[in-house]
Amino acid sequence: MRVERTAVLFADIIGFTCMTEEWSPAEHMNFLHNYQHRMATRVIQHEGNVIQYQGDAIVAIFRDSHDTRDAAGHALSCAFGMLDTIAAWSADRRARGELPLSVGIGVHFGSVGMGQIGVEQHLEQTIAGDTVNVARKLETLTRGLGASLIVSDELFGAISRDAHHGSVVDQLKPHGCCRIAGRANPISIWLLPREPLSA
Repeated sequence: MRVERTAVLFADIIGFTCMTEEWSPAEHMNFLHNYQHRMATRVIQHEGNVIQYQGDAIVAIFRDSHDTRDAAGHALSCAFGMLDTIAAWSADRRARGELPLSVGIGVHFGSVGMGQIGVEQHLEQTIAGDTVNVARKLETLTRGLGASLIVSDELFGAISRDAHHGSVVDQLKPHGCCRIAGRANPISIWLLPREPLSA
């Protein structure tokens, strides 16, 4: 196992279980393929790596051994890119009479352990640590706080305020301290309010 300072991003479709209740397995798989392709493309464009696909959830990391500000900035820009991708796809779906989509994204920055887990016959690459847990919880918090995106103060503080990242940083609103389920210490967060969906 190795430990690195990275930005961790979790993205998940809101209401996916309900949306797919009447789908066939083939429809379900086809949708996931299209969704994962769109989201992974954004991760690659912003110099990140997809670590896991967990159904409709995507876990990605962004790291730069020379400048952690770039890693944090790439993660935030990727999150906004994902939201743009979903918005465009939703517009296409509405035009075809299909339900629009909404995602929740959580991003945190800190130390992450990277390595393999499992048994010898089936090993998987994974990431672990408090940073990973917090990023996952921030994504979950998007539902209750009515946000499309929540980032930690650690991520916000690590971002370079250059022209490339400044425009997305300025769209985040401070929310103050927030308690994370199962974690003793609260953290300060920033969020992007969710735009209402129109069917």
